[in-house]
Amino acid sequence: GVLLMATTAVGANARDGEAQPGTSRPAAQTGLNHTRFYAVIAATLGNTAINAGDVDRALLEHGITMTELLGPTDASGNIAHHAARQGNLHVLQYIRDTPKLGVPFLRRAPNVWSIAYSAAAYNRPKVLEWIRDCDGLG
Repeated sequence: GVLLMATTAVGANARDGEAQPGTSRPAAQTGLNHTRFYAVIAATLGNTAINAGDVDRALLEHGITMTELLGPTDASGNIAHHAARQGNLHVLQYIRDTPKLGVPFLRRAPNVWSIAYSAAAYNRPKVLEWIRDCDGLG
């Protein structure tokens, strides 16, 4: 399943935006860097349960639109990839439970590997378990 495939995909030395050894994946920038988007969502959620209204307000206050969240990303991936690398289950749950994002957004791998690959690269077993147990992902 996802857990086995993802944990053997890459070592812990992977870095954002770099082509991986033995691959032809380019490290070129092709869209927006979602680091700031992730930071706003993560800071708003903190270590609490999902509060989509607070996140929506925080995104608006920072001038971040849903179009930007759904748009193309740079080689570091979208907010789901950032959350997977950071081990942030609150952000992943927020994405899953937000109708405009949801599981289809979690399954996107624009210009980079899957969120399972991102979690494995940064040794985030709890994220891999969450992906495995998430309907539509695992």
